[in-house]
Amino acid sequence: MWIEMNEKCICAIIGHKSKDIPLADASSLYRIKLKELITQELLELLNGGVFTYLCGMDDGTDLICCEILLGLKRMYPKIFLECVIPFADQPKFWLSENREKYFQILEKCDKENVMQKKYTNDSYLKRNIYLASKADIILAVSKLGRLSRAETTLPFAGAAGKKLILIHPKNLTCKKFDQFKF
Repeated sequence: MWIEMNEKCICAIIGHKSKDIPLADASSLYRIKLKELITQELLELLNGGVFTYLCGMDDGTDLICCEILLGLKRMYPKIFLECVIPFADQPKFWLSENREKYFQILEKCDKENVMQKKYTNDSYLKRNIYLASKADIILAVSKLGRLSRAETTLPFAGAAGKKLILIHPKNLTCKKFDQFKF
């Protein structure tokens, strides 16, 4: 195995927003394959003893990962999902179907961690630093080009020597890095 895992390991989930990965089209072949790949990686982590997951709750792959984890909770009741919310009204301007998924996930998660009440210019930065500092492993759906808001977590995690599972969103490949640098 590429990493020594145990129940003390924490995995943070980050990735692309829904504009790149539509949530409403659950039947698209692309989305089905993406979900299969994410599920495969999450199962490997769970079978290795990783049960604590942090998610930044952006619309897109964050919500897809949360839905998968909550579905797996029936088989793996030790799963602990912490939703790390950068500010209280994060989904205010999202599409209604994405807001619905967001609130359904919050109802089922184990912990809601609202970083601050109102949006500020550094709301997402604070969330990303929290994710990078708390996690041992980062599961990222990213092409590592121009970094999205959530993907700015990666330089912090890389500087701290965190492990990375990288799922490329276009060609649906997966690479694992014991340590990565930006």
